[in-house]
Amino acid sequence: MKRISLMILLLLLTSCSMPRIVVFDDPLTAAQHNELGYIYESQGKYLLAEKEYRAAIKNQEGWSTPYFNLGNVYFKMRDLDKAQELFRAAIERDPSHSDAMNNLAYVLSEQGRGEDAKKWIGRALSINRKEEYLDTQRKIFSREKGSRE
Repeated sequence: MKRISLMILLLLLTSCSMPRIVVFDDPLTAAQHNELGYIYESQGKYLLAEKEYRAAIKNQEGWSTPYFNLGNVYFKMRDLDKAQELFRAAIERDPSHSDAMNNLAYVLSEQGRGEDAKKWIGRALSINRKEEYLDTQRKIFSREKGSRE
């Protein structure tokens, strides 16, 4: 009888203990978060895209692509200051990121900073003469010309 009482007591004590919380590490890689962010962005789900790009940045801080992509999301949400900051962060991580330079030039032009915009589009074009860069350059110069008239 004593043995049964002891077993019941042990059973009660173990069943009353605090549950343990299990926390798993993020199962997705930075590339997977970035890809998921891109999918959300293409669907116009910018807040979900922002969350995924930030997770990609957290997983791999030195990678320029999620900074660039997040800059694009902020541009689409018309937060030009944050877009500019993120395009600069992408360039800081990859000094040859001509797409980020092009987009930074466009944002600077939108903000009325034509001289800075010209500098960045010139750098982008010196790396790669893409048609979209030439289009950005035309827009920058036409804004400058329009503001002088």
